[in-house]
Amino acid sequence: MAERIHREQSEPYVIVDIQPSDPASGVLVVVIENIGSTMARNVRISCNPPLLSAWGDDMTEMVQRALSRTIPMLPPGRRLEFLLDNQDRFQNSGLPTAYTFTVESEGPSGTVEPLEYVVDFGTWAESLMKNRPTKQIEDKLGKIQNAVKSLSDNYERANAPSIRAEQERVRSLMRERAEARSRGSEPPAGPQ
Repeated sequence: MAERIHREQSEPYVIVDIQPSDPASGVLVVVIENIGSTMARNVRISCNPPLLSAWGDDMTEMVQRALSRTIPMLPPGRRLEFLLDNQDRFQNSGLPTAYTFTVESEGPSGTVEPLEYVVDFGTWAESLMKNRPTKQIEDKLGKIQNAVKSLSDNYERANAPSIRAEQERVRSLMRERAEARSRGSEPPAGPQ
């Protein structure tokens, strides 16, 4: 038993999932990830039923082709993502939301026992649909706005004497031009 536990701990553990790439985007991706502690070699993935995309035959073919390839190596922590769909899939597309993935691979001790996963992403479709897609973008833009304001304020404080001197120079030049116009002789236009 101890030997079996030790062997399983030193084997790769490759999982397949379908999830949002980013909660704000609503885009669904197929994720392949080695969460084990060792290198996975010759990773082969099969899917039942065949994976389909609501974006049409081209996207379906691309995803199926990506999953049908043998992955020569997948180091610990490596994560691969393949575009699948968006949340439109849940709106009367008629496509399945449950797939069974079978993962076969090799580890340091040879062939790893095939792993089978049932991924049913239909269970969180409603929560994905309820998210306001632009919320995270708005939050990030707010942070950028605050950072730019902070930089501007710091620049203004650091260069206040130079800024005041430049503003005074421009006011002085404008006064000279106004006086010259009132006397009828405008000075030649100089640098602004």
